Amino acid sequence: MQSKNASIWTEKAQFPSFPTLNNDLQAEVAIVGGGLTGITTAYLLAKKGVKVAVLESEKVGSGTTGFSTGHLTSWLDADYSFIASRFSKETARLVAQSMNNAINLVENICRQENIDADFVRLPAYQFAEDESQVKELEDEAFATTEAGLINQLMDSVPLPFSVKRGLKLEEQGEFNALRFVEGLSQKVTQLGGQIFEQTHVTDVDDSSPCVISTKNGPKVTAQHVVLATHTPIQFNIVQTELLPYMSYVVVAKSNGRAIPKALYWDTLEFYHYIRTYEVDGQSYLIVGGEDHKVGERSVDEHEPFRKLEEYIRSHFGNLEITHRWSAEYFYSADGLPYIGRSPFGRNKYIATGYTGDGLTFSVAAATVLSDLVTEVKNPMARIYDPARFNLLASATDLAEQNLEFLYKFVKDRFSTDAKDVADVPRGEGRLVRVEGRQLAVYRDEKDTVHMMSPVCTHMHCVVQWNGAEKSWDCPCHGGRFHATGEVLVGPPVKALVKHEILAKDQLRKE
Repeated sequence: MQSKNASIWTEKAQFPSFPTLNNDLQAEVAIVGGGLTGITTAYLLAKKGVKVAVLESEKVGSGTTGFSTGHLTSWLDADYSFIASRFSKETARLVAQSMNNAINLVENICRQENIDADFVRLPAYQFAEDESQVKELEDEAFATTEAGLINQLMDSVPLPFSVKRGLKLEEQGEFNALRFVEGLSQKVTQLGGQIFEQTHVTDVDDSSPCVISTKNGPKVTAQHVVLATHTPIQFNIVQTELLPYMSYVVVAKSNGRAIPKALYWDTLEFYHYIRTYEVDGQSYLIVGGEDHKVGERSVDEHEPFRKLEEYIRSHFGNLEITHRWSAEYFYSADGLPYIGRSPFGRNKYIATGYTGDGLTFSVAAATVLSDLVTEVKNPMARIYDPARFNLLASATDLAEQNLEFLYKFVKDRFSTDAKDVADVPRGEGRLVRVEGRQLAVYRDEKDTVHMMSPVCTHMHCVVQWNGAEKSWDCPCHGGRFHATGEVLVGPPVKALVKHEILAKDQLRKE
């Protein structure tokens, strides 16, 4: 069986359809983005009696939520030892509490609202395969204990290969995030909230009230606006503190292999993460990792998939690969997400920088945002405040990122991937210089050539072709565009500028 370049979650998703916004609208709170953060925030606000409207540019759950691996864990990508040393032990304790509360909230919502999202409580294991990684694991065991998490150091983990050391954390969770959002979106409308799909937001005026403009023309007026868009759309100072990465996932049939149900990940810098999933009587092994920065010219985006397949073969045997996909995430400069009022904003709120803990932080963000909007005190609002400034925690990473931004801004303007438009294969995109002008050129499967400016409409960096996902990716702030130039992932809100499409016979070499 040939593997599908699609998420195992989206394949069987059966979402209700929501209308497109066709008329001007007034709401107390407008939420831009219909993923886990946006829908959970809408639900919590609607439960409080707030008149809420969700604006989703495509389909609810069609963004990063549907391309996760369903981990719900209080463990941190940044490590509790890092957070304790860069901030304080008290900050690490509050973050752990916040993550635990988020998992509890998902469990409670599933039970109270009767949402079948395959939520399960289970242990999580971090493991070291190399002796040099053991000390790091032991340090993290100490830090998680100080943060209030119950853990246990072990000499093995229940996987079919040996490890040097393992760290077990109880009472973690997994679920089908897409099914959760599906069920929760229906509850939002039952509570009086409104959800609009195919409603692409092009501008947010942070006035009193806020005015949200959409591509099709209608506007939404609201007292508050929440940008639940993975990263803030348009320009936002927080974007200078975010590092965009791609992570990859491969799914295989377990073929009767006994892999105990738990969450697993190793101690590599860009770690491998593992879980199992059962659907329609079939057991699957889900393995992710092989991360890299978005839009890296030196990266072949097919290679991470090949490496993950090799990882599965070397660790679990020759299993049949069924699905594969990738997803973007944003790493904050200091290791904690930015959740709360937008810097220099009045009535605009953001949630971003979740790192690889996106599902847990999405729910944690929803609790903070719903409390801030309704003026309820939340102890985590100060910790996640987007306006925080921690020079010690972020200076090195910020300096490196800003230098890289300037380097890419200049260098990529002189780069090309093909000598001539005729060299662009079907189903592929290339940077080509045409009559002295750099263009992003995509030739579709019907041999039609689409020519666009390669300049990202956000901050004018040059996009790069992603051959695995058939998209144009911006290496500076993580914006992504469909092959034909339409916005796929913010922060840009406008498509790549199109150029004249040349006739087919003009593109053939003699």
